[in-house]
Amino acid sequence: MNNKKLIILLGFFVLIRIVILIAALADPSRAIAPDTVTYQKFSQAIMAGAGWEYPSAYRTPVYPVFLAILLENIILSIIAQSIVGLSTLAFVYAIGRELLDSKHGLIAIILLAISGESISHSFYLLTETLFTFFLVLSIYCYVLSRKTHSGMLLGLSGLLMAIGILTRPLAVLFPLVFVFFIAIESISLHKKIQKISIFVLACLVIVLPWMFRNLQHVGLFTISTISNENLYYYSAVALESSMTGDNEGVLREKYAQNLERELGLRGLEDSERNRALVASDLATRAILSSPVEYLGVHLRTSMNSLLPDTGILEILGITSGQNGTLDILKQKGLFAAVMHYFNGNMFALLILFPFIVLLGIIYLASVAGGYSLLKSGNWPTLLILSLPAIYLILLPGPPAEPRFRVPAMPLICLISTQGISMIWSRLESIVLHMRQQSKPITNTESPKLRD
Repeated sequence: MNNKKLIILLGFFVLIRIVILIAALADPSRAIAPDTVTYQKFSQAIMAGAGWEYPSAYRTPVYPVFLAILLENIILSIIAQSIVGLSTLAFVYAIGRELLDSKHGLIAIILLAISGESISHSFYLLTETLFTFFLVLSIYCYVLSRKTHSGMLLGLSGLLMAIGILTRPLAVLFPLVFVFFIAIESISLHKKIQKISIFVLACLVIVLPWMFRNLQHVGLFTISTISNENLYYYSAVALESSMTGDNEGVLREKYAQNLERELGLRGLEDSERNRALVASDLATRAILSSPVEYLGVHLRTSMNSLLPDTGILEILGITSGQNGTLDILKQKGLFAAVMHYFNGNMFALLILFPFIVLLGIIYLASVAGGYSLLKSGNWPTLLILSLPAIYLILLPGPPAEPRFRVPAMPLICLISTQGISMIWSRLESIVLHMRQQSKPITNTESPKLRD
């Protein structure tokens, strides 16, 4: 596929987003999610010139900087995120071209561009779109470095991954995935050590100053304190809910009171540092007391990120989120959650239905694609595309929700293109065979004379 056709295709995707943007302008505040406020607080400190001294490590700095550059203007932020999302499509195509071929890269960006979460999360003022861009670009640079043996590209991959970590701390262990990729390359041990050193040092150059900043202003040598909170208010709560059947929302209120009481019993000041340390300690004790049970809870709740995303309905004002659907899903199952969320709104379900069908096709095709890559012996490509996606799906655990899938979708779509090709090839073979079977048999031999 030439660049002209790619630009035309991207232009079509721009048009889709412009149409939805116009519809969403009726109420731009729909772009504000509950988590957005915590990014805005940090952004306001940056705009006031006090970002480095901002006394919190709850949020990492990249997305607040992004909002500050755009002056926290909702419309500008949505437009900027739409541009970032479209740029991601171009690099997804480039990865597909390098690892598979241009045809598969094209199919991947078509699937990704029309998927519901790709459209909706360009509008929410959350980290998903920006983080996905850095992740995809980091993977692209790594893929090119394998091909060209360029240390500069490998270092750039590490820098981009570090920026991704400071966009979304969920990626904190991602460098280990890249280290594994390098470790299984068919190169000498000396070269492997050299490449791992380049990648890891490039990550540390970006991440370490932020961690030292948190040590200085918060008292913790950490990337973010949100992981402590998630461990306590989500992981430990989900474990107790699974064991007792109690509602998670009620349990979180109880846990908040327990944390306050524990701080008092330990004679600790109510600070972000102390809350993070005590929350982590209490959560770790609870999880280690029932590790097998927790593992089941973690794996089960991680699957919530694979559910269809309803954001496109919410930004258009057709439905509203944050109404307890996720808690109902965990307590009563998928059917009850669907009934609760749509509340009899069949029009909303009708709009969402094509996106659900598309998501199902992508999932099924990705399974077939993984099998096809494995069968063909192209396991390096399978690992490069699948391991980051598996990491993103399985790591979150109880906090997981459909938006957590957004950064994994480019990789899932790329794998699915291989499955689509395989299924299409099989269908063509079946159709060709059926046509051959349906042709009438003609006798081409000359008639024999009777004696």
